[in-house]
Amino acid sequence: MPIPEEIIESIAIDNIKTIAAGPAVNSQFYQGLAMGNAVHNQNLSQQSAISEQSAIGIARLATVKQLIEVDPIESVAVNKILTGNDVASQMQTLLAALNSGAQGVKAQVVTPPVYREVA
Repeated sequence: MPIPEEIIESIAIDNIKTIAAGPAVNSQFYQGLAMGNAVHNQNLSQQSAISEQSAIGIARLATVKQLIEVDPIESVAVNKILTGNDVASQMQTLLAALNSGAQGVKAQVVTPPVYREVA
């Protein structure tokens, strides 16, 4: 029993439709795959940024901890090494700066207090 022409034609048309629709279906698949990859890469970069920020925060905390735990003798020694001055020399420089100009004149002028008589 031979297959009717209408069925052969119908199957041929259906096959053509399937083949013609193939790139669109494949295109959607690959677009979805590309979108998934893009989202995954974005997620990884955000996780990397958060991890880097966390590492920077830990380093800052360690630095602040070291700065807080400096004892006075060590801080004076570091100040002498970095500036080449001891505390007395720095105080002398500060007093010289204060006594220069109008500030020094104001410090040297002494005005007697004015008292009001109570009636």
